[in-house]
Amino acid sequence: FAVVELMRNGLSPHEAGLTAMRRIVDHVAEPHLLGKDQRPNFGLKFYVLAKSGDYAGVSIWGPTRFPVTDEQGTRLEECHYLFEKPAS
Repeated sequence: FAVVELMRNGLSPHEAGLTAMRRIVDHVAEPHLLGKDQRPNFGLKFYVLAKSGDYAGVSIWGPTRFPVTDEQGTRLEECHYLFEKPAS
């Protein structure tokens, strides 16, 4: 709902998705959902499609990709993300 309202107010799919994602991250209060760095210890992705046909994938953690199929064929595109995954 928040993502759609943000797009209705003029944000692009990736801006709306990242804004909603930041709101979620900013409101995580349960300590068991946060790592030592106070960042979420869980993942979340949104796949956002505007009525204009514009789209975006957004994620808490990245880099990551998502599949797209259109008149150009099927491919993987990069998600926009808030935080880079720590090296393992």
